[in-house]
Amino acid sequence: MLHVHCGDSSAALLRKKADGDPVVVWDELLTGGLLMGDPHSDDFPRRRAAFLSASTGGARTTKQCMFRLRRQQAALEQFRDHKETVLQRG
Repeated sequence: MLHVHCGDSSAALLRKKADGDPVVVWDELLTGGLLMGDPHSDDFPRRRAAFLSASTGGARTTKQCMFRLRRQQAALEQFRDHKETVLQRG
């Protein structure tokens, strides 16, 4: 079972109870902030990462935000490898 969870802190608790099942923290809320262009374009992740970095006041660099976006997307694309995918709110 793949668990997709909103929130780092509560996902840590879920990992302890997930019996080794993967837990993906999804912290990219597309409902918050500026969406520039087509989300399916090659340029969108870079522009979104720059926006997210700015929204943290620089606490996360654009490179760090891009890494997290790519990691989340890659994990979600593996849903077919699991019998079940559970989307959970924090």
